[in-house]
Amino acid sequence: MRHWNSLQHPALYGTDYNPTLVRWCQGNLKFAEFQVNNLSSRLPYEPETFDFIYAYSVFTHLSESLQFFWINELSRVLKPGGYVYFTTHGDFFFSQLSAEEKEAFLNGQLVVRGAEQSGSNTCSTYHPLAFVRGNLARDFSVLDFIPGRAEGDILHDIYLLMKLTHASMNSPC
Repeated sequence: MRHWNSLQHPALYGTDYNPTLVRWCQGNLKFAEFQVNNLSSRLPYEPETFDFIYAYSVFTHLSESLQFFWINELSRVLKPGGYVYFTTHGDFFFSQLSAEEKEAFLNGQLVVRGAEQSGSNTCSTYHPLAFVRGNLARDFSVLDFIPGRAEGDILHDIYLLMKLTHASMNSPC
């Protein structure tokens, strides 16, 4: 968020479960409001509050159950038609997986190492495109996907999702 200090119109909010990071942001990024959240509790925001949510390197450190908790929570606080920008560890990290993990990944399954340490860098999660499209993005439209690559140091896969409107969610098509 530090790169957004010149934005003048939107109100900016940040939340993290690490109080040290939140204190740093509160002390150094005066243009936004920051709060501490719990790793597995609802955010302190009303439903359909935000137009845009940015989650960089969040889903890369969560267990499978927390993947679903957080995508549902982000959907709860996102307005219909709003956008979620988030990153994952995708195909670029495939070579780092064990043979068993590679098989699961190729079968569209989420691969989680160190799930008991969710929320920390000790937990590493790898997301096949099929898992994101079929599971995490099920209530969204995938507007863009940029696979990770070494050029430009963009190792994470990047997704831009749009929350479906109430009408499109109930459409028989």
